[in-house]
Amino acid sequence: MAGNSGGRAAGPSSHGGVTNLADQDEGIIGLSVAGIFFILLGLVALALPDGQEGVMLWQWSPEHALRLMDSVGVFATALGVSLTWLGGMFWRRRMGT
Repeated sequence: MAGNSGGRAAGPSSHGGVTNLADQDEGIIGLSVAGIFFILLGLVALALPDGQEGVMLWQWSPEHALRLMDSVGVFATALGVSLTWLGGMFWRRRMGT
C-alpha cells in the first residue's frame, strides 16, 4: 500500500505547510537583499572622512556640521531599514502568522 494517506499530493506543500526557500516569492527575498545593500551603503557613506563628505549643508558649531554625504548616508540607511522591514512583513503575511 504505497498510496498517499488522505489523498494529498506528495511534495513540499504536503508536509504541514513547510516549504523550501526556493518556493518562496523572489520579490520578498529581493526586498530584503536590497534593504541590506542600502543599509551597508548608508553606513559606508556615514563613515567617510571629513575630506570626502562633500559640501556643508548646515553648521551647528565649529565642531559639528551636516554635510552632503551625511544626509545621503542617513537616507540610504533609512531606506534600507524600511525595505528590510517590508520584506519581513510580507514574509510574515505569506507564512500566515
